[in-house]
Amino acid sequence: MKNILLLIIVYALAFAGAADAQQAWKNARHSVVAGIGGNIFMGDLGGGDENGGHFFNFKDLDPGFFKISTMLGYKYRLADRLGAKFTFTFSKVAADDANATNPARRARNLNFKSNLAEFGIGMDYYFLREKEIPRYSSEGNFWKKWSGYFTVGLSLLHFNPMGKYEGHWYELQPLCTEGQGTGVEFSVSEGGNEYVVAAADQYKLTAISIPVGVGFKYQVTRDVSLGIEFVQHFTTTDYIDDCSSYYFNYNDFPDITPPSEMTTIFADRRGSVPGASSATTGSKRGNSGYNDTYFTTAFTVHYRFLK
Repeated sequence: MKNILLLIIVYALAFAGAADAQQAWKNARHSVVAGIGGNIFMGDLGGGDENGGHFFNFKDLDPGFFKISTMLGYKYRLADRLGAKFTFTFSKVAADDANATNPARRARNLNFKSNLAEFGIGMDYYFLREKEIPRYSSEGNFWKKWSGYFTVGLSLLHFNPMGKYEGHWYELQPLCTEGQGTGVEFSVSEGGNEYVVAAADQYKLTAISIPVGVGFKYQVTRDVSLGIEFVQHFTTTDYIDDCSSYYFNYNDFPDITPPSEMTTIFADRRGSVPGASSATTGSKRGNSGYNDTYFTTAFTVHYRFLK
C-alpha cells in the first residue's frame, strides 16, 4: 500500500510539473519591446551597379545612405509559439543618383529624403521556443537561452519625399514631377514596342507596408532579453522617392501650367549633368514594375511582465 501511495504521489508531482511547464508561457503573456538600428532604401534612386529588385539585392545598395530606424511595440502571446503585436516604427530614408555607380542613374541626377512613420499589427511565430528560465537549473547554459522567430505584419505607412536643389529642400509630391493629375496621354517606346499611356493621378502620402522578417532573442533574466531583428518592408507605393515611371516635359504641352516653378527643375535634372541631354516626354524615368521597399536591422530590448 505504501509503495502504491508513493508511486501515485510521484506520478502526480511529475504530471503537475509537466503541466506547469506546458502552461508557463501563460505567466508571461504581456511584453514590451524597443529597438534601434538602421535601414537601407531600395527603390529607383541611388544604388549600385544593378537596377533594384523587389527583394534584397546586395548589388543595388549604397551603404552611404544607411539611415536610422527606431521601433516600439507591445506583444501578447496567443500560444506557446505564437504571439500578436502592435508596433510603431520611425525610419529615415534617402538616396542620391549622384552617388550611384550605375551610369544611367548618375545621368538622371535625382535625389530625395523622407521620414517614414509606420504603425501596424503583426504576428510572431517562434521556430525556437521562447525561453522560460528556471529559477535554479540550466541558468548558466548559454545556448539554452536563445529563441528565434519569424515575423510578418500589416502596417499603415506615411511618407513625404523631399528633393534638394541649391542647398534647399522642397516637398516633391505637390510638384507633380511626372505630370500627375494632368490626365495627358503620350507615347512610350520600350523593348521595340510603342504604346500610349496616360499620366497617373497624384499619389497619396500614405500606403500599406507589409514587414516580413526574422528575429533572435537571448534571455538575460527571467523578464529581460536582448535581440536582433531583420525585416524587409514591402510597400504598395512606388513613390517613396517620387520616381516611378516616365519623364513628363511640361514644355511639350503649352496648354498645361506646371503646379510650381520648381516642377520643371525636379522633373528633369539631366540637363545639369555634363554630357547628358534633357529628357523627352515618355522616356524612362523609373521602373514602375516594382514598388519601393526598405530593409531594417534593429537591436532590440524585450521586457516581459511575469505573473
